[in-house]
Amino acid sequence: MSTFILDEESPDRYVPGGLHPVHLDDEYHNGRYRVLRKLGHGRYSTVWLVRDQQANNYQALKIISADCYRPGPSQQPFELSILQHLSTADPSHPGFPFVPQLRDHFEITGPNGTHVCLVLDPMGESLIGFPTIWDPTIIPPPVAKRFTRQLLLALDYAHTAGVIHTDIKPDNIMVQIKDLSTIDLYLAETPVDPALLNDSNVLPSSIQSRTFGNTYITGSVNDLDICLGDWGAAGWSRDKRLRPVQPVLLRAPEVVISAPWGPAIDIWNLGAVLLELVDGVHMFDGRNGRDGTYDPKTHVEEMVRLFGRFPRSLLDRGNKDIVARCFHDDGSVVEPELKGARLEGWVENIDGEEKEAFVAFLRTVMVIDPEKRKTAAELVDDPWLLSTSQGEATVQIAIEDRETADTAPKEPIPSARANQPSEQHRASTRVSHASLPSAKCASPTLPPYPTGSTAACLSPAGRA
Repeated sequence: MSTFILDEESPDRYVPGGLHPVHLDDEYHNGRYRVLRKLGHGRYSTVWLVRDQQANNYQALKIISADCYRPGPSQQPFELSILQHLSTADPSHPGFPFVPQLRDHFEITGPNGTHVCLVLDPMGESLIGFPTIWDPTIIPPPVAKRFTRQLLLALDYAHTAGVIHTDIKPDNIMVQIKDLSTIDLYLAETPVDPALLNDSNVLPSSIQSRTFGNTYITGSVNDLDICLGDWGAAGWSRDKRLRPVQPVLLRAPEVVISAPWGPAIDIWNLGAVLLELVDGVHMFDGRNGRDGTYDPKTHVEEMVRLFGRFPRSLLDRGNKDIVARCFHDDGSVVEPELKGARLEGWVENIDGEEKEAFVAFLRTVMVIDPEKRKTAAELVDDPWLLSTSQGEATVQIAIEDRETADTAPKEPIPSARANQPSEQHRASTRVSHASLPSAKCASPTLPPYPTGSTAACLSPAGRA
């Protein structure tokens, strides 16, 4: 068994208006929650494993940055509003078990301001680290199908409840811990340095984050479930939607050209992520051939190569400047630089009928026109998702015992730019899913996955 070490947040975030300094053994909410370990962090929060001393169980405590706080019920952090809604909208919906359940929330005041705290169920690995239990480090089709179906159910639940996630990426999809008693093993594997308990001057950024690794997996992975987490960048379906959202390389066509968007962007987002999880490559690259920086024109060209032209009705709704830069008047892309690309050439970890069904599913999901893109409810019974894969009942974890925890590599994963890559090219560029880009490990020439906007933590009244 092993856990995984994460990079830490910048000490510069521990300033007025920033993150709250948390120390191991701190107690919150009138002594109810005692801090045991640091699980991770984001731009606007830190996450801690705590002991609920009232209910005598484990929880995850997410403490949100003070710059996300606004006094009054209409200005609470947006994630709190969304989670309150999702936790009660329709518990009978089949997608309800795959969204976070808000167990408690409260406010604290510290040296850097007032912070909203969210109490949630502890989760296992995100889909960045989870695939490393296999060799090669990709998710096998039986498990990928199960997870994809659960994600679609979660999206159908959210969309039915009037919520759009807008930020689906591997590090926002977590594996659920079914038996919380396995956390005892995690605690045994991550002993605390006594110095961290006795020095109040220790910044949380110097406390090492360790995820649960694979300590919560006790046998077959066929019965594992996922949770679609981090709803801090979500939006209400009823609101006017023009602001840029989504991880840059996972943006839907309508978002790239700044057209109005709706729940259909989550479907595109999911399809782009799925290729990464099943085959270890980005669906899109987005870098131009001149200086290697991100260019929406290149991104649009790649979309057209794989999935066809943008309809005139969509172009007419987009930002005129962006559309003029990327398209000719007849709707064709400007200065096409790429040769024809085929998804089939980049799906090499599955083959035969399984590969055909998977590629067909991706093409069903990745429809350029959002008006024609299928809904989550329509996709959940796709033939690929319902088909039986070879080894369906025998996929087991294959974990090598490690004396030390693994650290995720930093290299970006390749993208499906070429028609069909050579074996030499794939061998030199394919990397583990553990290195799917995040704000901490993306290529310096590419925009990172997180949107990185303060709008992600404010209520609608505070969002641009």
